[in-house]
Amino acid sequence: MSDAFEQYLRMQIEVPPAEWAFLASQLGKKILAKNELWLPAGQVGRHLAFLETGVLRSFLRTDKGEINNAFFLAGSMAGAFTSFLTQAPSAWAVQALAPTRLVTISYDLFQTLYARHPCWLRWGHQVLEAQFLHKCRRETAFMRASAAEHYQALRQLYPTLEQQVAQYHIASYLGITPETLSRIRAAAPVPSLLS
Repeated sequence: MSDAFEQYLRMQIEVPPAEWAFLASQLGKKILAKNELWLPAGQVGRHLAFLETGVLRSFLRTDKGEINNAFFLAGSMAGAFTSFLTQAPSAWAVQALAPTRLVTISYDLFQTLYARHPCWLRWGHQVLEAQFLHKCRRETAFMRASAAEHYQALRQLYPTLEQQVAQYHIASYLGITPETLSRIRAAAPVPSLLS
């Protein structure tokens, strides 16, 4: 088991030693190249993953182009959560935007963990609740906030995102054109991380 994933879990839940040993023996690993699809649209999301390094996006292809609906950064859980929960094909694709290293957990392993010990059920609830809250907050922001306010909320949610992905991906996530994003950024310059 990777040190980063173990540290992440220790911050979430208390895990008995026997459960650590079992989990470590069952985890998968996946390395993705930049722009490689982890999950193509139309396939079932059979895994969730912890990002050790890299960045992923979840997106939908439409006749008007690609629409991003989520970014996953190092230190977080990622996947096509609706497909994972329902075990139905995903409308959304998941793609690496940088070289990415994942620790993968299959749907079957989650079910086994849930049956083994209550700590895993608590962790599974935390992961899924965090995704649900993220989706609700994003939906509320789209309903209430201006594009500039939505951009500021994105910067708070993903402080390092702009250094990791192209601006057109951020514009797609915000539901605006890259030109509109440039105007918003010019009106409220992004502070340097070095200052």
